[in-house]
Amino acid sequence: MKPWSEGLATFLQAQDDAIVEADAIGGGCTASSQQVQTRRGQTLFVKFLSQAPDGFFLSERLSLEQLRRADSGLTIPAVVYQDEHCLALEYLRSTHAGPGYWGTLARGLAALHRHTQAHHGLERTTYCGATRLNNQPDQDGYQFFAERRLLEFMTQARRQGLFTRKDELRLETLCKDLKSRVPEQPASLLHGDLWSGNQYPGSEGRAVVIDPALYFGWRESDLAMTALFGGFPNAFYVQYDEAYPMQPGWHERFPLYQLYPLLNHCLLFGASYVASVQRHLQSLLTSRHMP
Repeated sequence: MKPWSEGLATFLQAQDDAIVEADAIGGGCTASSQQVQTRRGQTLFVKFLSQAPDGFFLSERLSLEQLRRADSGLTIPAVVYQDEHCLALEYLRSTHAGPGYWGTLARGLAALHRHTQAHHGLERTTYCGATRLNNQPDQDGYQFFAERRLLEFMTQARRQGLFTRKDELRLETLCKDLKSRVPEQPASLLHGDLWSGNQYPGSEGRAVVIDPALYFGWRESDLAMTALFGGFPNAFYVQYDEAYPMQPGWHERFPLYQLYPLLNHCLLFGASYVASVQRHLQSLLTSRHMP
């Protein structure tokens, strides 16, 4: 099979178009990616995965469309085509970040987070990498984060032999204590996987955001993700706080929220992330509670 689906070729043919050139793009951890040129001058970003999990690309398409409807000021690529093995998006070129870029991204994310609802989760499945997210709605944000984002991932990782029962018990102890550590927050619309590789400066100073793992949850957890795997500059947090003020102690809570993506990285990449999870747990269990 070609590094795009026959369905995409058929779709383009129906528009009297065809793929004339395809160049591989590196960086993807789950699917292969290509920049595709068509005979009629379209440039597409095409993701392909021959053994994609059930609903994998449908989930991404729906998430991108929901982000576009949110009208946050973030630039979200439009979906051109999607099937079981393939997702084709408009190609949005990257440029150099100008002096106002991080403020644009911060204000866009703040506007996205202002979209709230009564329950945490989502009415459909999404994926973070190849990991299926249990988004079963719950009005209790503490219960949702503990059960659907921490304990469930720990259980899966234990089945892979990555953690011991002692590790699991320590996480359970932490989860019982969430209400003393995390302030009340509404269920905000989250990108869900906003690390440095899932955003970039586009043309005309726009902030482009890609590869969502969408759900409604605590906005501080979205911000905590930005501080992992390269991190964002301080100007981003300053301008986010100006656009949508955060509660005191937000930065000190980042290690707690980061347990979720670190556990997911254990599931995706194996034992190399186990020590990071254990260090986070040790630090959190010995730290004092928020006032």
